[in-house]
Amino acid sequence: MKKFFVLVLTGIASMLTPMHAVDVFNHLGAGVGVGTNGISVELATPITKFIQMRAGVSIMPGITFNADADFTYDTPNPGSLSGEMVSREGTMSLKGDLGRVQGQVIFNIYPIPKCGLFVAGGAYFGGDKLLKISGHSDELRELAATSNAYNGQVSIGDYSIPANENGDVAGGFKVKNFRPYVGIGWGKVIPNK
Repeated sequence: MKKFFVLVLTGIASMLTPMHAVDVFNHLGAGVGVGTNGISVELATPITKFIQMRAGVSIMPGITFNADADFTYDTPNPGSLSGEMVSREGTMSLKGDLGRVQGQVIFNIYPIPKCGLFVAGGAYFGGDKLLKISGHSDELRELAATSNAYNGQVSIGDYSIPANENGDVAGGFKVKNFRPYVGIGWGKVIPNK
């Protein structure tokens, strides 16, 4: 997928770039922004009058929060000879961390150079962990120490994160390391003059 995406962008750039009009790095712009990706720092340069490239880094500060989550733990039923399990439930406190760093390379293509309308294409890479989750429960640790079978887990919505025999939970939500980007917008990253 990465190779196909790079080939498409290269093909578009080569069709829009006459040899006498190449202005790569003839001037550079810098920008700082705040958005859903965190704090971003970007450099931008014109490639032709139709294409501008911007590249940078987005840093999501380590914003943390605490939340309670339900856990379940199955233990063998002491009165059962068939190995029947009894489910126990409880609540534990979890810590969530949104901190991550990702890079981006995006090409803004201006179909009408004097107009501010552009189509953007590029990719974000790195920063594959959207949310890191950790927690500990003494109750789960005690249940694990007194039971022959162990399958404690914390439930968050429809997802379950297993707990180890020490009562610790570690997990999170991940995305792919390479994420294509397509968008439309208005404005110039680098002014005409």
